[in-house]
Amino acid sequence: MPISKKSSCHRDSQVCEIFTGDMGDDKPPPSEGPTSTAPPSTHRVDADEGRPSGSQEETAGGAGPSQPHQEPSEGDKRKEAPVFRFPQGNWSTQEQYYAKVFVVSGYIPLPGSRSGTWDPEAGAWQPSYIPLFEDRRTRKGFVEKVMGLVLLQLLITVGACALFRYWEPLLVAVQDNTWVFFLLWAISFVAVLALANSPRMRRTHPYNYMTWIIFTLSFALIVGTITSLYRTELLLMALGLTAAAVAFIFLIAAATDFDFTQAGSLLYVMGFVFLIMIIIGVFTPSNVYYLVISAVAAVLFSSYLLYDLQAIMGGRTVELSPDDYVYAAVQVYLDVVVLFVSLLNILALAEGAAE
Repeated sequence: MPISKKSSCHRDSQVCEIFTGDMGDDKPPPSEGPTSTAPPSTHRVDADEGRPSGSQEETAGGAGPSQPHQEPSEGDKRKEAPVFRFPQGNWSTQEQYYAKVFVVSGYIPLPGSRSGTWDPEAGAWQPSYIPLFEDRRTRKGFVEKVMGLVLLQLLITVGACALFRYWEPLLVAVQDNTWVFFLLWAISFVAVLALANSPRMRRTHPYNYMTWIIFTLSFALIVGTITSLYRTELLLMALGLTAAAVAFIFLIAAATDFDFTQAGSLLYVMGFVFLIMIIIGVFTPSNVYYLVISAVAAVLFSSYLLYDLQAIMGGRTVELSPDDYVYAAVQVYLDVVVLFVSLLNILALAEGAAE
């Protein structure tokens, strides 16, 4: 319920400041007959009858003079506070209004309540805006840290590509020693497994950064080796297509209400099928089949990127912890780079321009 105004109430000559929500049509109507001088705060919720008690009608019917009011302690208030049964019970319209004011203001502590505001319309406690604001701030910092690490990884990868392209002795050394290429693949694979399966490796400093550096350097050298086989024009075209695709996927992840993290099981199955296709491709040397594999990879890793971005942004079925910033950066980096390589391979196979 949105906070609309700030008002004050009187309780035994003591002023208490409360926040009242937008009451809509629930304003207290003019009372019929003599106006009651009792302050609205004399209404409290009765646990047995589900209605306010302690009104003037109850005290006036007593045999003796009314006893002076004694301010209840915090413990008594909590004992008196039942589950709010509004609008059930024998309530007058004016009593309903004042009861709503006190419950919305948080004056009546309900059992089991932590932080938040009671919403009489919804019949439930709404979480306080303060924890939500802090969570948004934490999530924003988490997203910024992840994107900063991804940007740094991409810059390192661009540097590795330039190194392999313009320093021929390095390229020749890797091509003459193919075991180096496969060793880099093994190092990258082990680093990803360590981050995925070991909370200590992905959340504890400096292990997470050490693993991040090892993975980034090894995978950047792999990408540099691969891109050295293609013309510069194709590299620029693939880079432009990748940038456009990533921007579009980011907008979808941020703007849509659809929860793509619910499709995690489907993405796992698709990844397993893709792995089988790669194994078959090893024994099926066909450019057409390679083109199909590249197209499937582009679609699959675009879906992975959408899934990972929503998990990073939070508010979905699956969301990453703020301590998983290194693991999240590796995930996004892998999605973007594999998408780039897939588009590059599609362009090369379509034009027959691989060198």
